[in-house]
Amino acid sequence: MSSHPARHRVPVLDYLDDPAVAAYFAAREHDAYFRSLKSVDERRAFHDDLKAALVRLLEVADARAQQVLDEIIARSVRQGGEPVASPLDHARRVEPEGVGLLGLVGGVDFDRLRVAYRQAALRHHPDRGGSNEKMAAVNHAYEQLHALLERGKVAGEVVLPAWGFEVQGALDYLWSATRLLFEVALDDWELDEASIWLDQLVSDSFAASAFRQADVQEIGLIEPAAKLAERLTAAKDPTSAGRALAIARAGLERAKARGLFYDPYVTKAEDVVAGRKKPRFVLNHVRQIENARRVGAIDDKRYDANVARLDDRQAAKDASRTRQEALLRTVRFVPSLPTDNGVRAGSESRTLVPQPDYYQVRVEDLSAHQQAEYVRTFGSAPELELVKKYVFVRLSGLVRSAVYFEEAIDLGALRAEALVLARLEPRSAWIAQRVAQVLGFFAALRRDRRQAYAQELRELLEPETRGSGFVIIVMPGARELGGSFLGSAEQRGRRLLESE
Repeated sequence: MSSHPARHRVPVLDYLDDPAVAAYFAAREHDAYFRSLKSVDERRAFHDDLKAALVRLLEVADARAQQVLDEIIARSVRQGGEPVASPLDHARRVEPEGVGLLGLVGGVDFDRLRVAYRQAALRHHPDRGGSNEKMAAVNHAYEQLHALLERGKVAGEVVLPAWGFEVQGALDYLWSATRLLFEVALDDWELDEASIWLDQLVSDSFAASAFRQADVQEIGLIEPAAKLAERLTAAKDPTSAGRALAIARAGLERAKARGLFYDPYVTKAEDVVAGRKKPRFVLNHVRQIENARRVGAIDDKRYDANVARLDDRQAAKDASRTRQEALLRTVRFVPSLPTDNGVRAGSESRTLVPQPDYYQVRVEDLSAHQQAEYVRTFGSAPELELVKKYVFVRLSGLVRSAVYFEEAIDLGALRAEALVLARLEPRSAWIAQRVAQVLGFFAALRRDRRQAYAQELRELLEPETRGSGFVIIVMPGARELGGSFLGSAEQRGRRLLESE
C-alpha cells in the first residue's frame, strides 16, 4: 500500500494533462538546464526557450493551480543532500508503490519518466478505470523522480542557487520565475519588459511569499534594479529610471538593517540618474545592440561600431572552431576507460541535458542521460560541443585510470588525449596540461616506481581523518583536478623520476 492514503474526493490530477502542473514541471526543467550553463553565450542562446517556458507557467498559475503546486512542493522536502548513484533506487525506497506502477527499470531521465508517467496514467487514473490511491502513488513517485533528476541529489528540494533561499511554496517558485524573466530581459536590453517584471516582483501579488518575509526579494533586487535605472537613463526614460532606483534604495535600507553593504550599486545609479556620471555599458550580443538602439540608448554610429566589433569577434570564434573541428576529426579517444565501467548508455538523444556542475567531474556522479551523452561524446563520432561539455569529466577519468588501473591502460595514449583536450577546450588547458604532465610521469617511470607513484596518488585522492575533533572537508569528485592534488602529483612524480 502507498504511504500516502487517498485524501481526494475527486479523481486526482493527471499531471501531464493538467496545463498548470505540466507547465510547472517544464519550467523547472528549463530553469535547471539554464542554470547549469557556464558560458554566457550558451545562456543567451537559450533565452527564448527559457522565456517561453516561464511565461507559460505564469499564464496558467491561477489560484487553483497554486494550491496544487503548494502540495507538490511541500512533498518535495529536503531529505539530505548526498549524491546518489541511482535516483530510481532512492525513489523506490521513498515511494515503492508509485515507482512500481511507473514500471521503470535501469536508468531514467526526464524523457523516460514522462513516457512512463503517461502510460501509468492511462492504466491507473480513476477516469480510466483506475483508483485514486494508485494514481496518487504514481504522482508522488513522479514528483520524487523529477526533483532527483533536476538536482542530482537525495532531495526533492527546490532551491534558488543565485540567492541561497529554499522555495517553500508555489508563490516562491513563481517569484523565482519572474525574477529570472527580469534578469533575462535586463541582459537582453529589453528595458520595457524588464521594468514590467521588476514592478511585478515588488507588487502585492508576492506579499505572502516567504521571500518577502525574509527580505530576500528587496535585497536581491538592489544590484539589478540599480543597473536597470542606469540603462533607462541612457534610454532617456527618467520616469522609469526613477522607479527602478526607488526599488534599489528600498532594498538598500533592508540591507543596511541587516548589516549588509550594497551602497556602491545605489550610489553609482544615483549619480547616473542625476546626470553626475554618464552611463557606461558594454554590448556583447546582437540582441543587446538591437534593443539598445531601439530604446534610444545608442545612436546609429555606435550601433554600427558595435556590430562591426561583434562581427570581428564572431569571425575569430568561427576560425577557432574550424581549427578545433579539424583537430577533432583526427582524434580517436581511448575506448572504454576502466573508470567508465558500469556507465549507463541510455537513450541516444534528448533535449535539455544539464551541464555537469563544476565539482561534478566523475562519470559515476553524472545522471543517466548525462552518462549517455558522455558515452556518445567519446565514442566513434564525437561532437565538439559535447567534448567541451564533458572535458573535465574526461580528464578526471584519465587521471583515475592511471592511478587505479596503471597496468591495464596505455599511458601514452592517455597523455596524448589530455593534450588534445587542452586544445579543444581552452578553459581546460591549464588543468589538461598538468594532467598530461602527471600521465607523462607514469609513462616514464619503471614498473616498481610507477606502482609506488600510483599508491602515493591514491593516498592523496583518498585522505584519511586522523585523531579526534578534526574534520577534513573535501569537495566531492573534484580532488583529482584540484591544483593542490596536481601540484603534489607533479612534485612526487618528478622526485621519483629523478631518483631512478
